[in-house]
Order: sequence, then structure tokens, then C-alpha cells
Amino acid sequence: MIIMDGLILSRYLTLFHLKSLSTTDFSRLLTYFNNIEKICSATDAELRLLNLSQHQIRAIRSDPVKSLNLQAIEKDKQWASQPDNHIVCYEDEDYPPLLKQISRPPPLLYVQGNPQVLTLPHMAVVGSRAASSSGRRNAMWIARDLSAHGLSVVSGLAAGIDTQAHLGAMAGIGITVAVLGTGVDNIYPRLNQELAQRIRQLGAIVSEFPLGAKPLAQHFPRRNRIISGMSLGVLVVEAALRSGSLITARLAMEQDREVFACPGAISNIMTRGCHKLIRDGAKLVENCADILAELKPAFDDPLWRGRLQDSAELDRLSRKDRLNPESFNRQESLVLELIGDDSCHMDVLLITSKLELAQLNGILLGLESKGAISLQAGRYSRQ
Repeated sequence: MIIMDGLILSRYLTLFHLKSLSTTDFSRLLTYFNNIEKICSATDAELRLLNLSQHQIRAIRSDPVKSLNLQAIEKDKQWASQPDNHIVCYEDEDYPPLLKQISRPPPLLYVQGNPQVLTLPHMAVVGSRAASSSGRRNAMWIARDLSAHGLSVVSGLAAGIDTQAHLGAMAGIGITVAVLGTGVDNIYPRLNQELAQRIRQLGAIVSEFPLGAKPLAQHFPRRNRIISGMSLGVLVVEAALRSGSLITARLAMEQDREVFACPGAISNIMTRGCHKLIRDGAKLVENCADILAELKPAFDDPLWRGRLQDSAELDRLSRKDRLNPESFNRQESLVLELIGDDSCHMDVLLITSKLELAQLNGILLGLESKGAISLQAGRYSRQ
């Protein structure tokens, strides 16, 4: 339940939109005083101890009604009054609990969808935009299984690994959170508009940036610190040696989060970042069980008690739902019929289905994510 409203929300938005007060300064004030009322009632001497100038102190004491940024404040309030739009502040009970522990927690989050999912235990799954087919498949499989074990999957809505992580989570229990480097009203990349809408329905879209914020390069490292900061751990599925995913992994280490990486072919440059992480101490991951084994001590924390359900029962129910004939569309049913009771090579399916290669690949990936088929030695078999 959202607790921020009225004057308190106005004070948050006033400080958030102050040009003389950086987000870092605002975050520092919140972590020191722990709530907005104490900030606004602090003495000048207390605020100067935190290296604030007299100009900043006067701005903090300004009346929200007389704020020079009143238009931006009212715009935010109007946006938050619409269904499924929320502004979750630092003091809010729906603020991600682990995010409060990082050095510069965002003072507030713009959220579309269900803000209560932010309090769940999260696992971040990230990687290359230009991912290989095996990398995309691994991201979807692992995200699906993490979701089936009661973990919310967090990623950045980018093309490639991020997209597959979100899709995999929705094929499991269904909870996923997308953290943006833009305003929540400015979905980026544009090609993921439909995916974003599905995430709004099954989870949440989150950003610390103001409404309308554009995809500026400097936004994404800040976005990455939220992805890692709100999560128990970060899995890098595929990444080059110089990539945003390795930045996320480094931030996770600084935040004392678990870091995991999937190994891959030595000929694939998109696995070199993962191999470096493994050499530097990241846990090698071949399946979801490798992650769960490392996270098990964290599950005993009272913070997550009752949040994670019996994994065997979840696996049974998830598999039952995925293999229900009614869960397959017409094209998926056609491909399953063509595979039959034996195994079938991709080339044979391409000829017999009369589908385009890209379309067939998408259907096969979807069937794999549902656990309906498996790929071994280049041949697909029904499960």
C-alpha cells in the first residue's frame, strides 16, 4: 500500500525537482535523517554539517506551493493519479528493502504496474543486447526457473538478454520488474512497447528519472545500480569485456551482492566478459540450482520469510500449467505435432512447417521456455 500522499509527497517532489539540490544530495539527506519531515525541520547547523550551502538550505525550506518547479510537481501528481501509476518514496513501505542499503538510494521511484512487487526478493538477469541464440535461450530458461522458485526477475528491458529474462520470468510464476534509464513514460527501446505493457500487467516498470527523461548515456550506469541494488544477486548471461553488464556486476560486488556468470564458447566474444567475471570470483552458473544454492542463506533472512514457496511444488505446478494443451497457440501446436514422439532437426521443421526461419525460431524458443521441448545435439524433442 502506498503511504505517501498530500504534503509529504509534495515535499519529496519539491526537493526532487530543486535545481540547486542534486539527487545525490537528496539521497544523502534521506539516509542521514531517514525521513523528509526531519530534513525539513533540521537546523541550519545540521544541514551545513552535510556540506549544504546556504542557498540549498533556503531552497529546502521553501513552501511547496510557492516552488518555482510547481508545474513539474503538479505534472507528477497528475500522472500518479492515473490507474497503475505510482510514486514510491524512500519512506514508502513498497520501497525495495535492499535498495535502501546502497550508498546512494534513489529518493523516489516512478512506478507503473503493481508497486507491491518491489518488496519481493529479486534476482537480476542481464547481458548483451547482441546476444547469441544460445545466450537468449539460457536467459529465458534460467529466468523462468528463478520465477518458478518464487523470485522476481529484474532486468533493464533492453534488447537481447534483458528481453529474454523478462519473457522467461513471465513464463514462470510471472513476476518481473523492468528498470529503465528513461522516464517510465518513455519506453526504450521502442520495439519493446508490447513487452512493457505485459510487464505492467504482471509486475512493474520502474525509473528514478523524471517523466519524459530521454535515454541519455549517463542514465544507464545509474539504472544499473538500481538493478543490482534491489536484487539479492546478479546473473550475467553473456557480455563483452567492455559492456554495461559488467558495470552492473561491478556495482553488485560493491553493494555486497552475489555475482553469477554463465560460461560459453571461447570463440564467442560475447562470453569473454562472463569468463572474466568467473576468473575474478563470480559463481559459474549452468542452471537455476547453482544460483539457488548460493542464495539459500539469504532466504533464511526474516525479510523474505514466507515470500519463497516450496520449490518442488512450484516446479510441479509450473510444469503442469506449461504443458497444458490449452496453453499452446495454433502455430506452437503445429510445431509440436511435426516434432512428434521422436526427435526432429531444425532443417526438417523449417521445410515441413513452411514457416520463415525467424518465425520458427521464435516459436521454438517459446516452446522451450514452457518446458514443452528440449534441444540436444541439434535435434528437438518433446518433453
